[in-house]
Order: sequence, then C-alpha cells, then structure tokens
Amino acid sequence: KHSYTSDYQVLSFCNIVTETFYMNGPIHITEKTDKCFSAGQPFILVAGIGYLKKLKELGFKTFDKWWDESYDDISDLNEKINKIGEIIDLIGSWPIEKCEEVYVEMIPMLKHNQELCGSYSNSRYHLSNFKKEILPIYSDKII
Repeated sequence: KHSYTSDYQVLSFCNIVTETFYMNGPIHITEKTDKCFSAGQPFILVAGIGYLKKLKELGFKTFDKWWDESYDDISDLNEKINKIGEIIDLIGSWPIEKCEEVYVEMIPMLKHNQELCGSYSNSRYHLSNFKKEILPIYSDKII
C-alpha cells in the first residue's frame, strides 16, 4: 500500500525523489522510487552513488536521453544537489508543450518500467493485486 500514488503525483510531470539513503550508503530501493514506476512518471533521484546505475542493471530505464544524469556519480552531497538543481531548473524552464512532447516520447520506457517493477513484485513478494495498482499512462496526463 505504500506504493500507491497520490493525485498530485499522477498530475505532475516529474518527481524529485529523496531516497532514504541519499548519502553514500547502501543502495536501498524503496516505495519512493516504486511510486514513480507505478505512476508512469519520470524522476530525478537524490540518492547514493550508483543508484541509477543499479536501476539500469536491474533492467529499468532512466532519463539520460532528456537530461544529464551524471549526478549519480557525484559523492559530495552539496555538489550533487547543485547538479540536480540545474536539472530541475532546466525542466522548469520548459513550456508545457515541451513537457507533453517529452512525456509522449517517454511512454514506451515508462510502460517498460511499470511492467518490470510488476514482475519483480509478483515474483518476489507474490502481490497478486499489483497489476490493479498500475496506473494508466496517458499522453494528456499533464494539465
């Protein structure tokens, strides 16, 4: 139930996720990231070094086609936050039409992430109702 998304999340373009271990600790994938998969939402992660790399190793797709994800390799928290701030500023400068265009381009990978997350959940935790929790991905999601 912790993976359920809110109306605010469903209506927003991108989620800035602050993971539990955002310093250089273990890579611990939580419901905070899972909510993005379930909602079909792109994300930027404030997390320890290599978090995005680990997601990719697990088969998930991230957003380096649309913005710089080199922050994943930065160990200094202040430097990492500054880099993430630049990305947030970039996305914040996009007109709504650009957000819609980018989101439509992302739909195949967002669906891939939803399905992959569901397969991990079903195979490891036997959540028989996971498929009911997956939210539809619509190109007109952004208001």
